[in-house]
This record gives sequence, structure tokens and C-alpha cells, in this order.
Amino acid sequence: MPEPGSPEPGISGGDSRRTAPTIEEAARTILLDVAPEDVRFLPLACADFFGNPAARRRAVRATLRGRERDQPTGFDAGEGMQLVLGVVLTLLNGVACEVLTGMTTERVDRLRARWRARRRRRALTTAVAPQGERTPLPRVSAVEAAAIGAQAAEIVLAAGMPEELAQRVNTLLAAALIDPRP
Repeated sequence: MPEPGSPEPGISGGDSRRTAPTIEEAARTILLDVAPEDVRFLPLACADFFGNPAARRRAVRATLRGRERDQPTGFDAGEGMQLVLGVVLTLLNGVACEVLTGMTTERVDRLRARWRARRRRRALTTAVAPQGERTPLPRVSAVEAAAIGAQAAEIVLAAGMPEELAQRVNTLLAAALIDPRP
């Protein structure tokens, strides 16, 4: 929650125009809704995710593999950190680096689906947003935002999370990406 008198996340200074939320702002919004207990780990997880390539690779791989380990995020936080934080940072970083946004428009047949999935995993593992957690997310049309949200929901489900959580992440991520301009 912003401090009283401070600008609302996604709103720049005294400007009345809505700006794109940063990865950290979008992550905080999503976590407050789906995993409020993880919000306290966000600064540490962002520092690990964006400052440590090995931690980022572990988080992305854990997201794409699902719940297979005791500490699935791969971050150096306490035992209480849940997989959802790693999933949210992986998704938002993927959107900011246009790994997910660029792939939503591609139509693939069944024969190439595994190849595309492997390519997406590789891209998600190596891509890093240029300004870390302060990288603004792209603004896209409502149709593109819905497609990105649906793709994010598929990743959340593949990570072994419940359908309800996948739908909440889908909705919240799509809402963060929609360009408010007509």
C-alpha cells in the first residue's frame, strides 16, 4: 500500500496520466491478492531474481517444473517463501522482456508445440528485465492482455498450483497490461 500523500503505484508524480506499472508494483498487487504472506519476501526475492543469474535460473526452472523441491523458488529467503512468488516474478519478467508477449500471437500446430515450449523455457531462463524490478511492463490491447494472461495461467497450472490461483493471476496480470488509452 502506498504511503499517504505518495503517488499511487502506476501513477507518475502529479501527472494524471496512467503509466505502466513496474514489475515490482505489479508483483505486489498480484501477491496482495493471491499470496499476501509472500509480500514480505518481495524485496529480497527481487534482489535475488534480478541480481543473481543462478537464482533467476533456479526460480524459472522451478516455476516451469512445478513443486518438486523443498524450497522451490531457489531464493535465499526463509522457509516460508512459497512457489507463487517465483512464479509471479518469472511471469512478469517474461512479459517485460517480451518473451510471453511475443509468443501469444504465434499459432503453433501440435508438431511444433514441444519445440516452442522448449524455446520459451530457454528464453524465460535467460531473459532479464533491463531495469530489474523497476522495469515498466508493456502496455498492450485488451485482446493481447487476455492472451498473455491465459498463457500465464497455463504456466501457473503447469507449476502445480490450483485453478483458482491461475485464474486470479490471469485476471490481475491482464489488468496490469491493458493500455488505458482508447
